This record gives sequence, structure tokens and C-alpha cells, in this order.
Amino acid sequence: MKKSNAKNISEFNSLEARGWIIVVTSEIERFIDSIIMDFIKINDQKRDFFVNVLLGGDTIFFGAKIKILIQILKNIDKEKKFQNLIENLRKINRIRNIFAHCYSDDVIIYDKNLGGKATKVEEVLFKVSKNSKGDTENVLFKKYLKEFDSYYNEEFRENLKELKSIVKS
Repeated sequence: MKKSNAKNISEFNSLEARGWIIVVTSEIERFIDSIIMDFIKINDQKRDFFVNVLLGGDTIFFGAKIKILIQILKNIDKEKKFQNLIENLRKINRIRNIFAHCYSDDVIIYDKNLGGKATKVEEVLFKVSKNSKGDTENVLFKKYLKEFDSYYNEEFRENLKELKSIVKS
């Protein structure tokens, strides 16, 4: 697999965008795992078990970890300073799920100028579930990529680090 030539996310093709979102979200999830472990005060001997068995993706999904984080915040964040962080985590998780669960046969390649062949993210549409009835809509990768990037900003990353610092102390 060749290395991407993209200088920033707006230059990602659809596969690069998908991979980037999934990798970044996995990193966020690992960070949340560490916050949960610090709050519960898991010792080093039990840390691997806790991460691999109890917090592992087969046991507790990212959305459930956000719910655990909300409960932790109820104990330590009386001023609701981190409320925006939680909202952004939910939005990031939603977009991650869209990218992760979009199967290749759901991807619709569209570009009227290239005779249907897409080479850039803004040209790629994919089907997304609108509701529990199974209705779908076509959306642009680029829209969700920009949204994701707006939530995963410097303030978000600093808030996560600050929260970890508070929990650890």
C-alpha cells in the first residue's frame, strides 16, 4: 500500500478519509479507556485485563464508554465544563460509525464530469441509514469529513487531556 500524498484532510480520497476517521476515533477511544481506568484506579497488574477484556470492543462499545464518561463527569464536573466535549464525542462516534459501516457496495461513485469515476472525496456519495425503518439517503464523504474535523479540533484534544489530568489526580 502506498503512502498518501495528501497534505491535509481535504485532499484525502475516500479510502484515506475512511481510514483516518477510524484510526483517530480508535485513538480517542483508547484515551477514554485510560480516563476510565484512572477514575476507577485500576492498578498496573490488572490494566491489561481491564483494557482487553472489560473495555475491549467486543464487550463495551464506544457509545457505552461515552456513557461511562458521562457518569464520571457527574462526579467531578459540577460546573459542566466538559459538556461540549461529550457532545463532540457523540458526533465523532456517529460519523465514525457512518464511515466504518459503509460497505463498499453501498458506495456510489459520482462525478458528472468524469463519466462516473470519482477520484476525490467530494465526488463520493454513499448510502447512510436515516432511521430504524431502513430508509437511506445519499451523502457526500466530504460533508462528514469536514464535520469530523471540526469536532476533532485543538480545543477538543486539550479538553480530553485536561479531563484525564483531573481524573488522574
